[in-house]
Amino acid sequence: MLGRVLGKGKGGRPKVRWHNGQKWTKPFSLEDLHAPYVCVLSAAQAAEQFPEAYGSYPVETIVKPQGRAKKSRKHRLQHDESYNFWKHCHKFSEGCKSCSMSLEEARRRNDPEDIRRCIPTHWKKPLKWQRDAAAAGVLKSVFACSYSDFFMAEADEWREDAWKIIKATPNLIWQLASKRTHLIAERLPADWGDGYPNVWLGTSVELKKHLGRLDDLRKIPCRMRWLDFAPLLEDIMPDLASYLEGFGWVNVSGEQGCKQIEPRPFDPQWARNIRDLCKERGIPFHHPQGGGKYGKAYPLLDGVRHFAAPPLLQEAKHDS
Repeated sequence: MLGRVLGKGKGGRPKVRWHNGQKWTKPFSLEDLHAPYVCVLSAAQAAEQFPEAYGSYPVETIVKPQGRAKKSRKHRLQHDESYNFWKHCHKFSEGCKSCSMSLEEARRRNDPEDIRRCIPTHWKKPLKWQRDAAAAGVLKSVFACSYSDFFMAEADEWREDAWKIIKATPNLIWQLASKRTHLIAERLPADWGDGYPNVWLGTSVELKKHLGRLDDLRKIPCRMRWLDFAPLLEDIMPDLASYLEGFGWVNVSGEQGCKQIEPRPFDPQWARNIRDLCKERGIPFHHPQGGGKYGKAYPLLDGVRHFAAPPLLQEAKHDS
């Protein structure tokens, strides 16, 4: 369970906002490193508050405070916010079989393949997040589109407006993922150049036969390329090793089932293999959950939580 330190609360204790929106306050000490739940401090905060521990963790210093935090959704672990310019989608490949969006929309008696633009007032949300982030002098990550696909052809008529919002929100780091990587290049804005400074491009891969999506993405210049193996349905090693060049963040998780859906098998060894490759190449590795029904897809891998992520501020890259 991740949170971010907002500042000092009563009695000088750190004030923490959990990613599910809750606030939680507790004093920190080095002894807390052995407690069961985690909070991530910025490098500057960690160096100041925990000089003895800082430097032990290459990506982010992880502090484990005592206490129990409520569960949060996967995107809350990977991203600060999740946002949809439009919603619904057509299933594209094997990973879409048990799509959580389709299940949730079906329960609401909505057609998950009825692709529609979100209402105008919803489009104002990112602008408010931008104002708040700019006022606080921080960057926030936003995942789009969790209920659709940003680059699908059916959304062509709305995408120009979406790019305008993205360009107008420099304090929001937009993390765009698509299985339809063959469509991305021709749907970038005319002024894309080497990539917008606040856009990361990613793709989702569930089987070895779809690793070609990484080749599609590698041809496109951008500030950060990232991978989401979700749900991972087979061991993709050692094949992945020859595709990973040019990617700066890897997320791995199994399929999460529900009462109606039995999740497909997930072997933790598949995640271990990817974890070890990422460690070898210095790539942040994120493992929000294994496989299993809701509430039982635990994030621990060999007793360790892996919530690493790259810095939101990325320097320009001049590759293609």
